Amino acid sequence: MILYNMDIGGLDMDKIIRIENRIVSVGKTDGSLEEFDIAYFNFSPRIGDYVNIYRNDDSIIITKAESIFTNQTNGRGVNKIVYALLAFFLGVFGAQEFYAGNTRAGMLSLIFCWTGIPAIYGIYKFIIALSKPADENGYIEM
Repeated sequence: MILYNMDIGGLDMDKIIRIENRIVSVGKTDGSLEEFDIAYFNFSPRIGDYVNIYRNDDSIIITKAESIFTNQTNGRGVNKIVYALLAFFLGVFGAQEFYAGNTRAGMLSLIFCWTGIPAIYGIYKFIIALSKPADENGYIEM
């Protein structure tokens, strides 16, 4: 499982959860919700982006936070395009699982490749990978 590191340099990161009519709703780390005009953002905000909010007496600046993947037990951040292509073309052999660091799932796919089940699973993982939004570096968590 991949977890975003939500404490970088002592700054808690908040997450964009809704964008409607130039109003951006940001979920705060304490569970509250704040709304900002899109003009406060120094980037083009997207739902799911992590942000840092800086304030002083008369202005607000909202910057996009770096997304940092922390490796956990069975997954990691992977390049979206590479993962999707591996899942589509070599999913029957579990290539996408080996690429994502899921050796056990990759071995199961190799063992059962003759059944065709890993091919269906590969197409499923291909669709899942395409539906996930990539971060600024083109990575998704798998």
